[in-house]
Amino acid sequence: MRSRLTLTPRDAAVHHLFERLLPALDPPAGDLPEAEGVAALIEGRLAPAEEARLVARIRQSPAARVELRALAPERYRALLDEPEVVATPGRVLAFPRRPLWIGAAAAALAAAAALLLLPPSPPVGAGVAVTAQSEVRGHGAAEPGDRFRLMMRLGTPGLLDRLRGAEPWGALVQADAQGARLVCTSDDARCRASATTLAWRFVAPLRPGTTGFAFVSASGRPDAEQLDAFLRGLAADPAHLAEALGAAPFRWQVHPVDPVVVH
Repeated sequence: MRSRLTLTPRDAAVHHLFERLLPALDPPAGDLPEAEGVAALIEGRLAPAEEARLVARIRQSPAARVELRALAPERYRALLDEPEVVATPGRVLAFPRRPLWIGAAAAALAAAAALLLLPPSPPVGAGVAVTAQSEVRGHGAAEPGDRFRLMMRLGTPGLLDRLRGAEPWGALVQADAQGARLVCTSDDARCRASATTLAWRFVAPLRPGTTGFAFVSASGRPDAEQLDAFLRGLAADPAHLAEALGAAPFRWQVHPVDPVVVH
C-alpha cells in the first residue's frame, strides 16, 4: 500500500523546490533509456514483460528516475510505488528536546522557504528595438502613415526563478491622447514572433500628436485584473510612459521606446 505524507502547504512548496534544486546542483548518475521507450512507458503502450524490464532499469538509475518523475509524476509514482506528497493543513507538535540534526534540517527548510518566497526578478537579456520602415525624418519625428516595427526579446529568468518554474513574460504598452492601453502580451499569438520574441507593426496616425511605447518584461505574468485596473488608472504622458510604468505595483522591468511624434 502506498504511504501518504502530510505536509503543510509551505512544506509542500519547499519539497517541490528541493525536487528542482537538487538535480540541478548535483546531477544524478546513471544511464538514460531511449526516449521512445520512456514515451511508450508513460503512455502505457508496452507489453507487460517489456514494461517490467524498463521499470527495473529505471529503478536502478537515479538519472532515469529523475527524468521520468519530471516528465510524468503520476505515472512515476504508479510505476515505482513512491510515496505521494499531499499538502494538507498541518499541526504544530511540541517536543521537549530536539536532536541537533533536526534543528539543522529545520534551518535548511527555513532558508529554502525564504528563497521560495522571494519575488521573482525580471528576466536577463530582455529588451526592445524599433525599426523605421520608411525614411528617417529625425529623432522621433514621423509623418502620417509612416510604419515602424517593434521587436522585443523576452529574456531568461534567473536560476532561482527557473528552479521555481518561472517563465518569461512580456507586454507592449502604448499611450496617446486617449490614455494608456495594453497592445499585446507574450500570451497573444498575434504578436508572438517566436518562443522568445515578440513583434508589432505600428502605423503613425493621421492626426498630429505623440504616441508613446514601452515594453515591460517579467518572470511570470501579473494578475490580469490587477494589470487592467492599473492601466485604466494610468494617466500617462505619452512622452513619459516609461516613468509612469516604473511606478507599477508589479515586479517588472520597463524598457522605454522613443515616442513617435506626428507634427
